[in-house]
Amino acid sequence: MTSPLFNAGQYPTSAELEQLSNRLAGMTQATVATSQTTTSTSFTDLATVGPTVTVTVGDSGIVEVVLSTQISNVGGNHAYASFTTSGANVSAAADTRAIYIASTNVTRFSGSFPLTGLAPGITTFTMKYRVSASTGTFADRTLHIKTF
Repeated sequence: MTSPLFNAGQYPTSAELEQLSNRLAGMTQATVATSQTTTSTSFTDLATVGPTVTVTVGDSGIVEVVLSTQISNVGGNHAYASFTTSGANVSAAADTRAIYIASTNVTRFSGSFPLTGLAPGITTFTMKYRVSASTGTFADRTLHIKTF
């Protein structure tokens, strides 16, 4: 016999409701549609930060991060989109977990990055951007986080 989620007369906190919602849905996403640029050669925020997604990493310590954006760079230089984590898990954006292009043509790119060994707890994921040179343009930026 399983116990109820909440006892009679007990009301869940907003944090407990968010955790329950994340577990039931399994995937949380955010999108920033605005087209924005950067000339930074180090990972940085664009004028509109993100997108950003906050989830509760479960006891499995496993999440899947999916990045998607329209991306281009003047002169065919590289433009990268990656992500940072903060909260229960802290990590910097990195080329090894980035989607990127070396083209002046606007192209939609997506990439999936499974992460394992994470600490259980509330973790925030935020997309970050950089270029190898010149000006990178990013639009319709979407961040999906799937918890397990």
